[in-house]
Amino acid sequence: MKIIDRYILKELFYLFFLSIFIFTIVLMLNKVLQLTELVVNKGVSLATVAKLILFLLPTFLIIIIPISILVASIMTFSRLSTDSELVVLKSSGISLYRLLRPVIILSVAAYLFANFLTFKAQPWGTQSFKNLMFQIVQSKAAINIKERIFNDYFDGLVIYVEEAPMSSKTMKGVFIADSRKADAPQTIIAKEGTLLTDSKSLKVVLRLKDGAIHTLEKKRDSYRLIHFATYDLALDIQKRLSGRKDKEKSPKEMTISDLRNKIQALKEGTKKYNIAMVEYYKKFSLPFACLILGFVGSPLGIVNRRSGRSGGVSISMVVVFFYYILLTMGEGLGDEGKIHPFIAMWFPNLLLSLTGVYLVVKTAKESPFKISGFIVGRILFFSNRAKDYILKKL
Repeated sequence: MKIIDRYILKELFYLFFLSIFIFTIVLMLNKVLQLTELVVNKGVSLATVAKLILFLLPTFLIIIIPISILVASIMTFSRLSTDSELVVLKSSGISLYRLLRPVIILSVAAYLFANFLTFKAQPWGTQSFKNLMFQIVQSKAAINIKERIFNDYFDGLVIYVEEAPMSSKTMKGVFIADSRKADAPQTIIAKEGTLLTDSKSLKVVLRLKDGAIHTLEKKRDSYRLIHFATYDLALDIQKRLSGRKDKEKSPKEMTISDLRNKIQALKEGTKKYNIAMVEYYKKFSLPFACLILGFVGSPLGIVNRRSGRSGGVSISMVVVFFYYILLTMGEGLGDEGKIHPFIAMWFPNLLLSLTGVYLVVKTAKESPFKISGFIVGRILFFSNRAKDYILKKL
């Protein structure tokens, strides 16, 4: 590798990893604050919270890596242009196409790593996060059911027990007020109760023995009494795990093979089929953005030579915003079956690829392109106005 390649690549790598670090902190800040509450309010250890953050990282990095490629490319070539280093290189007979070699190296490396995250790390991280949260909720459920106290830890249930020995899983003298069905509230009384858990299905069941269920019917004009020897009461913890009530894996939790099997099992044309297909193509299209955004960023950085690094960040945010708006719109239309899932997920990449080729060719030939210059100028104008407004308010 020549000195010029090493020089540009060093700058790219520095800005790339700096961008990853900053964007990771910004995007994960809300999640970190939520997880910190587990330490303060729930008594969860810092090591466990660190594991939860680790499991979340792949999902965030899949989005952050393409953004960081774009930011690094724009800011690197903007600095080269601002410091007139690009003029010196071109006068030495080195074309823009030759200078893109370090961008290609970084983009390919990021693409390969993004593929690993998408196909392996994200499904593993999402499922591991859910399993660990289940263990936390499971242990919290057992701790929260204290004797001679009305426990409302589970939504729609109030549980009262006479005895809950620390040395035993069996509780005695169980009284439960179940209001999950508003039109038919139940009161359950049992001599014994035991908490049972299943980590595979993420279920917690309270097994009751020797009791009765008292039900007030919908119109409040009739009353039903059922005696039982054994009764399993399912305790809903899905909301506490992920905000979802369904117990199946979501498409984001699935590997490529899982998605293929799901797609084969679903009926073509249904909404679930479309959602699975969109997620399948998304797993290929998102990493591919790493290869495109580097090429888009290089000429934009050269055009942006007057505004420096702050302008580079502003342009990067606009390009990223535009890309993810197209991706989100495509995802919604693909889920509804309005357009084919393949087109929904690959159209943003196709549009950015054509834009990148146009910008690189025009910049390499040093041909003026008024439209892109006008757009960049407007972006910088409004970003500077916004910055001035924020500073005045502070």
